[in-house]
Amino acid sequence: MEGVLGTTMEVQVVTENASPADQVHERVLAEIDRLEAVFSVFRPDSELNRWQRGEIRDGLSPELMEVLTACDGWMKWSSGALNPAVESLTRLWRDAEQANALPEDDDIQKMRALVSKPLWDLEGTPTLKTELPISLNALAKGYIVDKSCQVLTEVLGVSAGLINIGGDIRHFGSSPTRVSIQDPFTTVDNATPVASVLINGEGICTSGPSRRGFLIAGQRFSHIIDPRTGYPTERTASASVIAPSAMEADALATIFCVLTPQKSLALADTLPDVRCLLFTDDGAQYANARWLQTSNT
Repeated sequence: MEGVLGTTMEVQVVTENASPADQVHERVLAEIDRLEAVFSVFRPDSELNRWQRGEIRDGLSPELMEVLTACDGWMKWSSGALNPAVESLTRLWRDAEQANALPEDDDIQKMRALVSKPLWDLEGTPTLKTELPISLNALAKGYIVDKSCQVLTEVLGVSAGLINIGGDIRHFGSSPTRVSIQDPFTTVDNATPVASVLINGEGICTSGPSRRGFLIAGQRFSHIIDPRTGYPTERTASASVIAPSAMEADALATIFCVLTPQKSLALADTLPDVRCLLFTDDGAQYANARWLQTSNT
């Protein structure tokens, strides 16, 4: 299915109740639309945008609070490698691409200093502490996938299945399924996967700069900006992460595209039930032990 959160969606289900396919899609799309109204950075009337404009003063929805709280945790855990205000740095590089001239380091450092300041306070009534635009996209799509799966199981009684929205995947049920990892160095459709891995009630997400980026004065740069430095990341071509939820996998894939492979693997091994596969620009592969135990990489 096309045009879901600006990308494609695939839904696979196994159910004893024989829920019609159109009912399954209707329920999933309704949940996606409900949550898009919370997290969208493109819809002026989304809860996130209204909060940033100061139009919400009496508390936030449980969904927005849950993702903001999770984002807080990942920011601290990654020492700032994940930062929802990084869009301001991205815009700086996007403007540089339009001008076809590298941004000045002074401008980068000024913006980096603003990005690194506290963004919000969630104690009591949640309040913003920054005027920079924030985006929860590094977690929100995975969260929406997780919640859509929850609707299928709790509302329609679906016993097993999988939802894939633009590469953010969540499997649920007791029967494992195998997921392929695409080659980050090719744009050819239906290219031979570089790996496949079993998932069972888990989320998987792949992030990477290889097919997008900035072209400035003849140089190509990653579209992923390291919020700690203000500069595009240089080494990691893609990061595939399996975690207990799609939201966790989404956040970790973003973080691991910013960190060095060695740091990413070390951090992955501090988390139970997290597996990761990384590719660097020179084609080298890095995987933690848990990944190697369950894949054909």
